[in-house]
Amino acid sequence: MKKSLSTIAEMIVKYGKPVDMGEVNGVRLTYADGNIFATPKLGKPKPERKAKKQASPPIDKLDIISRRGYTCDCDCGQQGHDLHHAFIGRHKGVAILDDERNLVLVNHAEHIARTFDNLFYRKWFWGIQVARYGKKSMMEWVALIPEKMKSRIDWL
Repeated sequence: MKKSLSTIAEMIVKYGKPVDMGEVNGVRLTYADGNIFATPKLGKPKPERKAKKQASPPIDKLDIISRRGYTCDCDCGQQGHDLHHAFIGRHKGVAILDDERNLVLVNHAEHIARTFDNLFYRKWFWGIQVARYGKKSMMEWVALIPEKMKSRIDWL
């Protein structure tokens, strides 16, 4: 039964002890010890949600480009503007894929044309990254790739 606020005030004065004051606007009100306690109306419990994967940390593109120079790693001689995930593409929550060792500098036109999404270029970029970071460092990076993605390793 819904009650008006004036009726609730009258009940407080009359009883002066814990009293169920009914429901106002979908909220159950109780008066006790000089305080009014509001309890939201209980319905079905909300389903549990899966924890969201955390976004990968941002890539400092300008820092990487300035350290490597501005030439495309595919050896076309053009200026590189885009960082391409050379071996395994980006996945939310898998920060190791945004590691510098998985990124090569490529020109924009060939990047959007998806020129580099094939085994030839994965092997080509592997050679470049091994020369840049060393075989040991690159193999350490490969070891950090999650097991569920290891099946994508076809360039070694």
